[in-house]
Amino acid sequence: MPHYHESWDETIYGLSGVSARRIDGKDIDLAPGETVFIKHGIAHGFTNRSNGPATCLCVLSPGAQEMAALMAGGAPDPARMKETMLRYGLVPVAP
Repeated sequence: MPHYHESWDETIYGLSGVSARRIDGKDIDLAPGETVFIKHGIAHGFTNRSNGPATCLCVLSPGAQEMAALMAGGAPDPARMKETMLRYGLVPVAP
């Protein structure tokens, strides 16, 4: 489903197969070893055009790095985690 991220950018690295990306109204095929960068606020979506699975590695930033730092020391402080999540457009829900 097409979507955009309010507060973080996304970098996608193709691992296998070919995925068709629609980014800001432009079609881009992402093959293994290729990278595409999507700035926050840009609408995007994707489909698999391969005969088999298409896989990729997605890195979200800047929020992902800050979240990882909060979790690096063991169990994170729930209040700090929630504050950080909200700052980057992640909406926490009750378990």
